Amino acid sequence: MPHVATAKEAAAERTVAERVAAKRAAAERAAAARAAAEKAAAEKAAAKRAAAEKAAAERAAAEEANKKAMLEAEEAERVAAELKQAEEAKKKAELVAEAEREADERAEAKLRLWKMELDKMANARAELCKEQHRVREANDDEPLRDDATKRRDEARVALVRVLEEALHVHNKGEEERQSLNTEAADLQQKQQGECGLTLAEQVWLERLHNHVLPMLEIGTVREEQEDLLHHTERPSTVELHALHKEWIAATDDLGDRQNDENKAKRHASAADAATAIQATRQARSAVQRAERALHAERMRLAQVAAAHFPELFAMEPLLKLGAAEGFDSDDLRRVLVKRELSHYNDMKLISATNGRHKVWRASYAGDGAKAELCVLKEYNLSDASEWKALLKEVKLLGQLS
Repeated sequence: MPHVATAKEAAAERTVAERVAAKRAAAERAAAARAAAEKAAAEKAAAKRAAAEKAAAERAAAEEANKKAMLEAEEAERVAAELKQAEEAKKKAELVAEAEREADERAEAKLRLWKMELDKMANARAELCKEQHRVREANDDEPLRDDATKRRDEARVALVRVLEEALHVHNKGEEERQSLNTEAADLQQKQQGECGLTLAEQVWLERLHNHVLPMLEIGTVREEQEDLLHHTERPSTVELHALHKEWIAATDDLGDRQNDENKAKRHASAADAATAIQATRQARSAVQRAERALHAERMRLAQVAAAHFPELFAMEPLLKLGAAEGFDSDDLRRVLVKRELSHYNDMKLISATNGRHKVWRASYAGDGAKAELCVLKEYNLSDASEWKALLKEVKLLGQLS
């Protein structure tokens, strides 16, 4: 029954296939269920992560907002502090300015009269200086010099009068100065105490020390007045000319003694020659003493002339040195002497024979003083360039001395 068996086999195969399909379907359903469960779990985890991230972001935003709020609060506090500090500084500056204004007004009131006198003295000094300059510029123009001298004398009298008035005003203010000195001492003592000084007191104390009291000092006004009064008239040159005559006489005598010495050396005995040499030494010492005295008087008159009577340099030939060559100057006057090589002792040439200037080592005394060693340098003053070289060296030596 082969046909019947085949039908059964087919039925069995279908049953097996159906079972397999059922198992496959069940497996697929199980897989789908697992997939669905996994998806749901993943979605739930994702949602949970999203919620956590959102919460973290919200916390971060809250923290950032809080931090920003704190920074804004700090900035607001800083700005408020700066505004307060600026306001306090402005207020302090206003108080200082007010204190300084009051101190300046007070100082001005204390100094008003004396500042007027200071201005008068400054103007009078400037006028005298201007007129002295006119006298110097006049030089050898006698009419112009006489007019300038007259105006200068008037300016000197005016200055003396102004100085006298200033001294009178200063003397009248002595009680006020004593009061200000006492006030300054009291404020200084208070400054060192526990309470200290107020701002106004501190500013006023500074004004007293740095401005008021120094300006109220009389300075050298009295000495200036005395010096001007001592030189109201042009100094006499009688003593200068008398000393010059004595110097000429001593110089002539030295020349005679030197001639006698030369004759004695040629014709006389050794004893007579020694006597002649000694006479020459004594005559040379006399020249040195006369020249020292003449130089001292020249310097005295030159100093007075430079300060008060510059016309003397044009009027008195004995106060000139190099004027004809255009090189008369204060630097040359300081070394103004009338000496000759024969007036020096112990002369010895120390320069090279081919040098531009001859240089000697020598000694010089006078007025009973001990002989001083010196070095002499010869200039040919017939040449204008030599005058320039001399003046340059005199200035240099003056700076080094």
